[in-house]
Amino acid sequence: MTEQTESLNERLEQAREQLREAADKLQKAVLGIANRVEQGSSEFFDSLVAAGEKLEKQKQKASKTSASKKAEPGLLESYANRLVASLGLPSSEDLQALNKKLDSLTRKVRKLEKAGA
Repeated sequence: MTEQTESLNERLEQAREQLREAADKLQKAVLGIANRVEQGSSEFFDSLVAAGEKLEKQKQKASKTSASKKAEPGLLESYANRLVASLGLPSSEDLQALNKKLDSLTRKVRKLEKAGA
């Protein structure tokens, strides 16, 4: 019985060591992921700043060239829409459609609540 106990103890110790190694690797992987996310987010932020600076320069250039002319009414909106599209964010039309769906669902829920009461 002692041989079996020793064998089990050895296996248990091996399993513990493997678990410690796996936990150590996992901890290092999590730190690596956090570092990459941090780098990626700062790069993303820098790209947003660069895009904003570019738009600002374009706006200044446009205002200088058309100082005597009336500015285009949708110029800023056009820039904003392009920025929103390049970031993959929903457009104002998308948000309006979602609001309509939400309103419709809210009405249906209220109707069901009244029917259940």
